[in-house]
Amino acid sequence: MDVSLNQLAGPPKRIGQIRGMPVMSMLTKGGLSIITFNGKAIGAAPHRALARIIAQNAHPDLVIDELSKSEEVDPSLFAHLLPTWTEITNRINEE
Repeated sequence: MDVSLNQLAGPPKRIGQIRGMPVMSMLTKGGLSIITFNGKAIGAAPHRALARIIAQNAHPDLVIDELSKSEEVDPSLFAHLLPTWTEITNRINEE
């Protein structure tokens, strides 16, 4: 999936790293939060916390070092959404 800069609500932002390589977050104007690593989506969802949970499940070595207010979210709140949005994330990378 190609996302151009004019489809983003703002510039991509570095939120962490995996083995020293940057992990980026972006938000589309449509409200999709996408976490990327090495040019591939590793988490995509309509909520930033859910996208991060998906990315962390796919990459346990992901270290999020960006500080955000209200980022402590109970993952169980999103448990029912994880299968659907994990599958969507996987399909994004198939294109």
